[in-house]
Amino acid sequence: MILAALLLPSLRSAKESALAAVCRSNLGQITTALHGYLSDNDELTPPYQEHYSVGHSELLEDGVSYSNVRRMWVHAEWFKSGPYKGGVKDGDGFLAEYLGTNENTKASIMGCPSIHGQQGYSTVNWIRYGPGVLEHGRALGINLDATSWRFDSEGLTGRKIHEMDRPSKFIFFTDTLGYGSAYLAIHSGAAFSYPEGYTHGTPTPRHAGRFSGAFMDGHVAACSLAKYWNSDYFLRNR
Repeated sequence: MILAALLLPSLRSAKESALAAVCRSNLGQITTALHGYLSDNDELTPPYQEHYSVGHSELLEDGVSYSNVRRMWVHAEWFKSGPYKGGVKDGDGFLAEYLGTNENTKASIMGCPSIHGQQGYSTVNWIRYGPGVLEHGRALGINLDATSWRFDSEGLTGRKIHEMDRPSKFIFFTDTLGYGSAYLAIHSGAAFSYPEGYTHGTPTPRHAGRFSGAFMDGHVAACSLAKYWNSDYFLRNR
């Protein structure tokens, strides 16, 4: 019994190290997929989201029937504006062609494996909702400064890659909470608004106090909030 008690912390540490490695591997695949997408789309990143409707609604565990879907970078999710509702529908995100994920299946959705069994909260217009079960498919998310969610004269588009003048220091995808929208932003102030009125969140340092971050030049690293959660790494032109 004493030996088992002594071994448990080491086993937990080894398990978490393995989960963190899987998380970084998933981010590496997302990075490779993004560069494939860029080469086929005039060096534009995908937009933050795209909405569409399906012919038959689906009743989910929250007791609501959904017919509206939001397509994001690595998944599509059932959607209604406001507090967290719905959930991941399938792996048909903008990068699905390059990730090998498929429509109408949750297989191979790229997320962080460390969140299973955990709960969290979502904040909308400064009101906290939850707790709710964290979702693997929403546990990695986009830095909003790498994309766009507003329509312009040409429709909803992303960002030109040349707008990111230091790709080795620009983090575009990272650990997010997994409850609610999978995005984060370092912007603040009245001039900046967030999709659906959500307040911004920080990256989630779930791996021994660090978060996994994917950089625009292709590398992935374990990052501390103290060093990396600032405008040098989360704004394009610094």
